[in-house]
Amino acid sequence: MGKNKILLLLTAVLGLTFPVGCWDRVEIEERGFVMAIGLDMAEEANDGQPEEKSDQKKLPQLEATYQVAIPANLQTGGGSGGTGGGEGSGGKSEGKAFMNLTIKGDALFKTVRLAGTRSSRTLYFEHNKLVVIGEELAKTGYLPNVIDMLLRDHEMRRRMKVVVVQGKAKEALNARPVQEKLNSEYLDSLTENFQRTPRMPKEMTIGDLSENLNGKSSFVLQRAIPYKDEVKIVGAAVMHGHDNKLVGWLTGEETEGLSWVTGKMKGGITVAELPSGERVVYEIRRVKTKVIPVVKGGKYHFTIRIDAEGSIGESWAQRDLMDAQFVKEVEQATREQIQRLTSKTFDKLQKELKADVIGLGEELSRKQPKLWEQIKNDWDHGKYYFGNAEIHVEANVQVRFRGVISKVEKSG
Repeated sequence: MGKNKILLLLTAVLGLTFPVGCWDRVEIEERGFVMAIGLDMAEEANDGQPEEKSDQKKLPQLEATYQVAIPANLQTGGGSGGTGGGEGSGGKSEGKAFMNLTIKGDALFKTVRLAGTRSSRTLYFEHNKLVVIGEELAKTGYLPNVIDMLLRDHEMRRRMKVVVVQGKAKEALNARPVQEKLNSEYLDSLTENFQRTPRMPKEMTIGDLSENLNGKSSFVLQRAIPYKDEVKIVGAAVMHGHDNKLVGWLTGEETEGLSWVTGKMKGGITVAELPSGERVVYEIRRVKTKVIPVVKGGKYHFTIRIDAEGSIGESWAQRDLMDAQFVKEVEQATREQIQRLTSKTFDKLQKELKADVIGLGEELSRKQPKLWEQIKNDWDHGKYYFGNAEIHVEANVQVRFRGVISKVEKSG
């Protein structure tokens, strides 16, 4: 559903009434439309937040933040200056477009029901688009347990997107963006920008997350970094398939290297340096990769062939774009940049994070299934064969389009 359609729907619902039917019907004007969910581990220290006490001290305490739209203020409320966020203030013409309701409990479903102790409206999840996971929760290995309710509830949608925050999830939901009235719309739009830059991985839905957690293979999620009233989505959260725990982060540059070897990029650019020291921007049009695994003497070798087509998006060199030699220099400089980026990514994954998010193990399982059955439990943990694997990249870069520079004709 498009952004404008959601706003129109939410502003219209308060004017709608329905005939009384079933005893458990919740009238539409009594619903609290949840647009995003933030999941954190609750802090033990008393932060002044009213909470439900439990005798089950050993259970981990969750802190769920529900972003609820305020339909009456969606047309008048802004996204900045305190009018769009949960912390804002103002009169009716400058009302908040959303509120954030943070609830603590030892189960996610329990926090939903406890919301009734603080909100006059019943939480409704049909329009929820985003699940934001805090760093500490992602490190616990409880994700399969926590998202169980999100997969079971009939109001939830498996297409909800998931991001991991470097910090607390509620910090990202408290951001008050200038561009959008709803924080959730702002974050949702950011997740889609993987099509413009290889420095963020492809978006992942809650359904995809569930499959990855059950698949026991390491994978990445988009990383969100709250900053004042903004959120930056760049880099990746690395989840280890052995225990479903967050083991660390890839920077934007390291994520770009990962995007090259997996081929999971829809576009974007990479900046290379020519022999003269001048910069050139290679705009990516198409990328295709092929992984070739070879096992020799008990050692694992992988050749990753990358075929890229693109154009010269920007050049700092005062050279003729039609010059064939210049084009060759651009292609070679881009190849060297790909080699540098991928090498940096391999180093981080093999030596520090020890997680095969490239998918080399999956490729090996397809090509040599019998061997894979013998070593799969020791691939990126245990005996850790992944760490000693040799990975070689062969990059073939072609400039298909050189761009056009219009010349201004002088009159007179």
